Amino acid sequence: MKNFAHDVRIIAAEDSAYFKMNLGGHGFCGCSDDAMDVKDRIIIALDVPDAAGARKLIDTLGDAAVYYKVGLELYTAAGEEVLDMLRAAGRKFFLDLKLFDIPNTVKRAASSIAEKGAALTTIHTLGGLEMMKAAVQGVASAGDKAPAVLGVTILTSL
Repeated sequence: MKNFAHDVRIIAAEDSAYFKMNLGGHGFCGCSDDAMDVKDRIIIALDVPDAAGARKLIDTLGDAAVYYKVGLELYTAAGEEVLDMLRAAGRKFFLDLKLFDIPNTVKRAASSIAEKGAALTTIHTLGGLEMMKAAVQGVASAGDKAPAVLGVTILTSL
């Protein structure tokens, strides 16, 4: 399996800004849809309150899953412990922190996320074009291992 293609571009359309990930016609794992195993198409949400709950779910699923989402609740409770657990199990992770702050802060946070080895991360698009550009610049610090940046436009709970 190839690493992500990281040609992430900001496309301005009228007053809105959109992220477009140019994956060369390939799925998020960098391989064609035909070549993707079903376990590469699913991201398991670790929506549990602590590392013990995450460990139980990861162990239960074993080799049936490759990608896991670590959200704000679990990351603030167990942070690096959970990421270390996923790395040790050979799993990829989606760090879903929905960054939304001033551009320089988002750039540095995105760079830290990239250094942690995340495959995907999120930002709030309401932060504006400069903030979104800063996020892309931040993850670019990881070179060809930079995570894909996904833009959240609105939370479904609102």
